Amino acid sequence: MISLGISFVFPLILIPCFAQLNLLGIWLNFPITSLLTGLLCIFLIYIYVYRRKILSDQSDKTSEASTSEENPTIDNLN
Repeated sequence: MISLGISFVFPLILIPCFAQLNLLGIWLNFPITSLLTGLLCIFLIYIYVYRRKILSDQSDKTSEASTSEENPTIDNLN
């Protein structure tokens, strides 16, 4: 996904934007493409960590529930 963004998607988005500003140099395209790709990486890492946290929280809750069913205590009965 990242290499596709660097090589195809972001340049196709940026070339028409630069053409409207009368900036036809492709050399302007690469730094902004790299910046957008970096932002995409940060977003994907955030989503990955967030989902992993949610999944680990859910697995902790299910393991606590199974433990409370196997070993009932006064705290778990409430």
